[in-house]
Amino acid sequence: MKSNISKTFLYICSLVVLLLISSVLPVFADNEPVTVGYYDASNIQVTFSPPPDQLTGGCGNFAALVRIHTGIYPNDSGYNFFGVNNISQNEGSCTMTISGNNSGILPSDPLWLGYGNNQIYHTATFNENNDFVLPTATPTPTPTNIPTPTPTPAVQIVVNPYTANVTVGLPYTVDVKVNSGGLAFNAAQATVTVSSNLTVTGIKSPSSNSCNFDFTQAPTTSNPSFAGGIYGISSTGCTAYTMVLTPTSSGTGTITFTNVSIKSYSDSSEILTGVQNGSFTINAIPTPTGTALQTIDDSLLGTGQNQWNYNGSGWGHCTSCDETNPTVSFYNSSQSWDNVANDYVTIQFTGVQFRLYGATDPRDGIGAISIDSGAETNVDFYSVIRTGNVLLWTSPILSNSTHTLKLRVTGTHDSNATDNYIVLDRGDILSAITLSNLSVDTYPTDTYNSALTITGIKDSTITTVYINGSNSNVTYPTNTTWQAQISISQLGSNNYIIYGTDLGNNQTASLSINIDKHTLGDINGDGAVDLIDASLFAVDFGKTSNLTYPLSDMNGDGKADLTDLSILAKLEQ
Repeated sequence: MKSNISKTFLYICSLVVLLLISSVLPVFADNEPVTVGYYDASNIQVTFSPPPDQLTGGCGNFAALVRIHTGIYPNDSGYNFFGVNNISQNEGSCTMTISGNNSGILPSDPLWLGYGNNQIYHTATFNENNDFVLPTATPTPTPTNIPTPTPTPAVQIVVNPYTANVTVGLPYTVDVKVNSGGLAFNAAQATVTVSSNLTVTGIKSPSSNSCNFDFTQAPTTSNPSFAGGIYGISSTGCTAYTMVLTPTSSGTGTITFTNVSIKSYSDSSEILTGVQNGSFTINAIPTPTGTALQTIDDSLLGTGQNQWNYNGSGWGHCTSCDETNPTVSFYNSSQSWDNVANDYVTIQFTGVQFRLYGATDPRDGIGAISIDSGAETNVDFYSVIRTGNVLLWTSPILSNSTHTLKLRVTGTHDSNATDNYIVLDRGDILSAITLSNLSVDTYPTDTYNSALTITGIKDSTITTVYINGSNSNVTYPTNTTWQAQISISQLGSNNYIIYGTDLGNNQTASLSINIDKHTLGDINGDGAVDLIDASLFAVDFGKTSNLTYPLSDMNGDGKADLTDLSILAKLEQ
């Protein structure tokens, strides 16, 4: 009995306590504005505006046992958040962060705000679908006023130019340079390798901005590698040396740097960052099609065609003068030389191209070459090692006629040379082979048509006939005749160039024909069909052949009759 009374007493006390608590705890209705914002995996921020009479005790009244529930109300799925912190009040709003574990909450889960065990105070409405959507992450602000890092200078050994189009047999020059990006250096080295289709025919001191290295390994034509120092001073960029290269075969020529080093002037540390190797496209010597080659040795003296005419007192000549120790071979074992300024040699030839070959030597200087009294081109005969039969100059393609070549001693030399000699070894003349006996039969010079067939005869050795560069519409009824369908595309003048070739690609002289296309009825070709055309037609009216004006035949039946008159009358303006 006493036990039952005690239980009843405790039950009544509990009800009294709950009533007292409920009278002081805040209660907010389902329509109160509540915002729940996602912070991270362990924090959710709640902001709401309770009625003013419930805010008298401050936002702290809402901190006790507040939790966020997930699932469909009123079933609690058990994801509880404990530990209210960071409580703040902004006028009539309270904001608090609830710490806990929300790792099981999905973005689509509906949430509701509870107080105590399963006591519903408010259902949080996040959007019109009552869904909780994770907000877009706030981008990390870009720091401002951070200084831009200074780029590391490019400290390189380079070949300049590092790429070019060059021609077999024609020398060209490149500089081997040290580019230090503005950093002071005083020593550099590199192993320099040249591809097999390039021959180093000269090593020269730079014409400007020389490094002035004291070389411990000096570059040579047989080994262009180098190592050297600048004593007492430094440089921030300079040219180590100039290299003369002569291509020997077509393809790609390369210059490659390995074992490279550049040393800082301030502390002798390594400052190299890279290299710039060279790559060159080597083209074959352009040879005109349909040509024959004739070589004129320097020993063929005279004033006639294909003879060297030497002028001046400084010329010397020798035959059977190949050399040993070291071995130097000249074309036909002969050479001719001179070092007196303005002495010269000429040669008269008929052809489309000339190639000059000479001997090069450490004592050799610069010659000036010209064709038909045109502008001179300087040719450098210098090389570190004496070499014979070197191609030094190739003319452009010339007209197939008689020309005069002149080679003059300038009396000057490269800074590395010790004298002003030029040495002639031979010349090659490329002459056009002219085929004959190609002709065009009679053809109409005026027509109304957009296409015509023209015919002609040819020599049996001519295998192909070209019209305006194409042989696609040319046929050969016999081995001595040809015919072609040509298109006449425009009113007025239409020009056609015709030539033939043989099996050796030797070419005939070109023939040129012109055909004028007229508007139908425009007999005189003035662009109008009028009384003048009618008067011309009257001359031929009634003729069945041998028309004075072939265009009087307007329907192409070979005569000028009433049908043609009808056509003309209809067209006359």
